[in-house]
Amino acid sequence: FRRVLFRSILVLILYFHYARVVRFLTALQVFRQFSINHFTIPDIKQSFLLYIILISFLRFMIFTTQYMLIWTALGVTFECMQGAAIVSAIYLILAVIPTIAIAELGIRGKVALFIAGIYSNQLFEVTAGTVIVWLLNLILPAVVGSLFLWNIKWNNK
Repeated sequence: FRRVLFRSILVLILYFHYARVVRFLTALQVFRQFSINHFTIPDIKQSFLLYIILISFLRFMIFTTQYMLIWTALGVTFECMQGAAIVSAIYLILAVIPTIAIAELGIRGKVALFIAGIYSNQLFEVTAGTVIVWLLNLILPAVVGSLFLWNIKWNNK
């Protein structure tokens, strides 16, 4: 737990002081080849960075809660911290794997099976939960948006 806490604090410090870190690294001889002449990273206000990280954390908590509630409804039980770690690992792997929209559901399901399958043998329920979260967060908003745009198009004629 201490390692995770230490790394989290270190990442937050680097996040809030990234411009200083970049200036420090580009001042070093080893990293000069990566710097571009007259290129500076602007100092973004700390309040804006805090806003971004809070919104990101809220988004993560919503997705984690969705996964946990749906998996619980389907009979898959994880402890709270274990479930958050599983969802974190799933999203970390999905962020690294390049996908196209048509293959995303299959890749998302395979990753969820790989990670959650370590802790549970209820593979069908894990996959079904992943599909439901995908439908709720990607397909449902896309369909509603399409209907909304279609309605606007036909009402303006």
